[in-house]
Amino acid sequence: MQVNIILVQDMVQLDITGPYEVLARTPGWSIDLVAESQAPVRTDRGLTILPTQTRATARPSDILVVPGGTGIDNAMLDPAWIAYAAREIGRAQYVFGICTGSLLLAATGALAGRKAGGHWQARVGRRDAEPGEQIARLPVPARLAAGERAGRRQEERAGADAEHILRAADLARR
Repeated sequence: MQVNIILVQDMVQLDITGPYEVLARTPGWSIDLVAESQAPVRTDRGLTILPTQTRATARPSDILVVPGGTGIDNAMLDPAWIAYAAREIGRAQYVFGICTGSLLLAATGALAGRKAGGHWQARVGRRDAEPGEQIARLPVPARLAAGERAGRRQEERAGADAEHILRAADLARR
């Protein structure tokens, strides 16, 4: 499985390193940190992370992880990030929008007609929302949509529960 984790300036570090920590332990899986360039990417709290691939060099995603944070506000308006995310959503078996990462997924149109969670401070009912798009605070049982192509988590646990479920499902198929 090829796992691509998107890196953008001002993302939440835990939204990247949480899934990385879980998924990197799966034998045979390859994980890349995909950014605009090979330059270090600064998180919202100042930690810098080195990308392993760029949007142009990244291998096709089997699993795509989109972190949250204020940097997603810029990425969801950036045509290059929207195009990359849309292309990889089409290729991936699983897509995870962690926290406000769901906003970039929405910008691609992938959430049209679906409900998706995000951080409670995210812009619920944005004026620029696509028709049918519903970014809302979901009740606890609806936070994890297991079995769908797009799993969405709303709290700041960085999707670790979703990644554990994904690993278990993959190991059960073997």
